[in-house]
Amino acid sequence: MKSRLSSLVFCLLLGACASPPKPVPVSAPPVKCDPVVIATPVPAPPPSDIEGLLAYQQSLHQMNSDDLVQELVDLNGQRTTPRVAVQKAMVLALTHGSNDLDRAQAYLAGVLNSGEPSAQPLKPLARALAASDADLQRLGQQLDKSNQQLKESQRRIEQLSGMLESLKAIERTLPVRPSALKPPGAK
Repeated sequence: MKSRLSSLVFCLLLGACASPPKPVPVSAPPVKCDPVVIATPVPAPPPSDIEGLLAYQQSLHQMNSDDLVQELVDLNGQRTTPRVAVQKAMVLALTHGSNDLDRAQAYLAGVLNSGEPSAQPLKPLARALAASDADLQRLGQQLDKSNQQLKESQRRIEQLSGMLESLKAIERTLPVRPSALKPPGAK
């Protein structure tokens, strides 16, 4: 029995000395990477008609009234295309003449109603300019109305001041009441 027991202990000791089994490697999921894009500089597109017209409008805002009139004369010497019509409308909106906004609206309406292919890309700008010009006209009319009301109020103030001065003059010319000279309670 001792030999069996010793054999059993010996087997247990041998088993304890054995190394554990190696784990089976688990493969990791593949890592997805975005493709590498090398940016190459793209040349800038040439300015569109609208960008050119917006730059033109900015240059108009830098001009004085004499330069604007000269610019309008130069534009009138050119053949009227949708682009030139928009340019004329831009200049007329800044000259502040008596009927200039009406004329600007007429040029813009011509562009909006035009069937020419060159007018198609200009129509959104023409609509925006027409709306802006309509707002300017409305504000100008309100300003004229306010100025007229101010003049009428000033005239009325002067008229009432004159009436007040007349009443004061009349009051000074009135004789003093005799009852005002007697002390109260005296007969």
